[in-house]
Amino acid sequence: MIREARIDEVRKVTEFMKQFEQHTGFVKVDVEHAVKQYERFYATGIGIIIILEDDNTGELQGGIGAIALPDIHCGAMTAVETFWFVSPEHRGNGLKLLKAFENWGKKKNCKRLALIHL
Repeated sequence: MIREARIDEVRKVTEFMKQFEQHTGFVKVDVEHAVKQYERFYATGIGIIIILEDDNTGELQGGIGAIALPDIHCGAMTAVETFWFVSPEHRGNGLKLLKAFENWGKKKNCKRLALIHL
């Protein structure tokens, strides 16, 4: 199932992001800092975390984080992916998260989507 994470689930998802750090080696996740940032994003309405979870067990299998802001150069609303990770054993479902991110960006009136590539 794909759904928006609730504010009370931010810590759980942020701790899940440590798997992203372990698998990529590119990104360092400071859980406390990330929790504060996502809580701020939720409070101001500029951010979201969308999760992939098992329909039966509720096991967290993946997630994508995003913020929506005016582009610094032209002002066009842009949805920016902040992380995107699916556990290796659940790969193949990541495109569902991408589609949910795209739909969220449209709802936020974003004209562009940006993915971070490392």
